[in-house]
Amino acid sequence: MTNTDSLMLFSVVPGLPALKVEQSDIKARSTTVTWSYSPKSDEAPIVSFYLHYQNTSFNDDVTLSGAFKSKELINLKPYTSYSVRMMAESVLGRGVWGSFVNFNTSTDGM
Repeated sequence: MTNTDSLMLFSVVPGLPALKVEQSDIKARSTTVTWSYSPKSDEAPIVSFYLHYQNTSFNDDVTLSGAFKSKELINLKPYTSYSVRMMAESVLGRGVWGSFVNFNTSTDGM
């Protein structure tokens, strides 16, 4: 047996994280985005997640290093449609962007 026989070898970049927007937390100016990720046995460990959110006049990217599983998005506009998507990154590289999940903020004062 060689030294490399005892090492776990990872061969693929991450797949798609499961993403949802917490409907109970959507407010006029904020919402909480949550996700889960269960890597396959041949995927390298996740080192960070990338979150992209946008509306018709704005877009932003957020990098979350470590084991985060949620992110509060703040400074949103009331009664506005937004789209959000996620991507995972491992030591082998970035995965692919997931599909957009859409949500609407509530009216101001709600």
